[in-house]
Amino acid sequence: MRRKNEHEERFEFEEWLASRAERNDLATQSAKAASILNGGGSVAMLGLLQALVQKTPQFIAFRPFGIFAMLIFVVGAAASAWVFVVRWMHASWMEFEGPVADQRARFYRRAAIALMMVPLTLFWLGCCVAAIGIMRI
Repeated sequence: MRRKNEHEERFEFEEWLASRAERNDLATQSAKAASILNGGGSVAMLGLLQALVQKTPQFIAFRPFGIFAMLIFVVGAAASAWVFVVRWMHASWMEFEGPVADQRARFYRRAAIALMMVPLTLFWLGCCVAAIGIMRI
């Protein structure tokens, strides 16, 4: 079996660094987009509730759905911020060597991937709650 020379090993390491930087950038942009979506949904619910205040029967019918949807959007925006915290924990454990550090880095990587799905799921859930409320008006 042929042994890799120093240049091949350096090239592979540089490729790994470039792919890691791309993944980090993609994760950052995804978290920002989820934060904007959920924040925008929350502002839209505030606007819709404000528009319905003068129409008392519609406001009373929509109010619980609007408030619940807004709460879901706010939790989704907060979950977007937690993505950055968990990714930072993953990066900090990547700096250490040893089986414990590897295990914790894997845990935080999996947690970050799972946590990236939470804001998007909450956005769609908030949209569904708002749609149900609009249909009840």
